[in-house]
Amino acid sequence: MEDKINNSSESKKLDKDYVVNHLVSCFTNANKEMSDALNEKVPDDELNARVKIYLGDVFRKCNVDFKNPTKGGIKKAMEECKSNIINTLGEERGTELVNKYYPEMDSVVERMKDNDSDPEEKE
Repeated sequence: MEDKINNSSESKKLDKDYVVNHLVSCFTNANKEMSDALNEKVPDDELNARVKIYLGDVFRKCNVDFKNPTKGGIKKAMEECKSNIINTLGEERGTELVNKYYPEMDSVVERMKDNDSDPEEKE
C-alpha cells in the first residue's frame, strides 16, 4: 500500500483521522494477504469489518482510544499487531508480511501531528 500524499508534502503533519484511516487500509491489505496465506476466502466488506473490530480490540487492549489516538498510542497498538501477525503466521511468513507493511505505516504515524498529552493511555 503506497501513501497517496505526494512527495512534496512529505513533511506535512497529518491529522489523527487520516492516520487511523490509512492504518485501517494497510491492515486490511495485510489481512487479505493473511487470509490468502491461510486459504480463507473472505469478501472485502467482511474483511474490512473484521479489521476495524480487530484494531478496535487491539487499541482497547493497549488502552488507546481508537477514535482519538496519540502517536505513542498508535505505535503501541502497532507493536501489538506486529506480534499478533508473527504469532498467527509463524516467524518467517509473519515477519515477511510485517516488513512489507510496517515501514509505511510507521512513516505515516511519524508524520502525525503531536498531541499535547495522552489522555487515553492509562497508567
